[in-house]
Amino acid sequence: MEKDYKIPDIVKESINNFKRSFRNFILIFFILNFGICYLFGFDAAMVSGFTMAFFAFILLVVNASKANKKHAKNLESHSYSWYKNNFPESSENGRIHCRFCGDHRISVRNLMNGTFVRSHSCVQCGETLYYSPERV
Repeated sequence: MEKDYKIPDIVKESINNFKRSFRNFILIFFILNFGICYLFGFDAAMVSGFTMAFFAFILLVVNASKANKKHAKNLESHSYSWYKNNFPESSENGRIHCRFCGDHRISVRNLMNGTFVRSHSCVQCGETLYYSPERV
């Protein structure tokens, strides 16, 4: 029986920010393209459409890198030392256990997506406890 992992709230927030930015770029693209089509005709709209699509792609890449840096910064703030300092009752004899269910079994998985961060989660309840950087 496979365990379903919860997506951390920080990751959900990053994904929602990307979706919101993408929707805004698409909306601006269509409004500008229809305006150009109305004013100058279909041919001008095609040329401007390709130009706007190129700039929208560039803006998406820039925005995604900003969101990724913000996401990585948030992940760094929820580190092992943060967990030990904020939840001292969840650490005994140098061993960490889950603050929700008390289980000592902790799974580690890579988050990928260019974050180079590992998520440490409780095996029993699936809650994410803290994050750590990937080691080379």
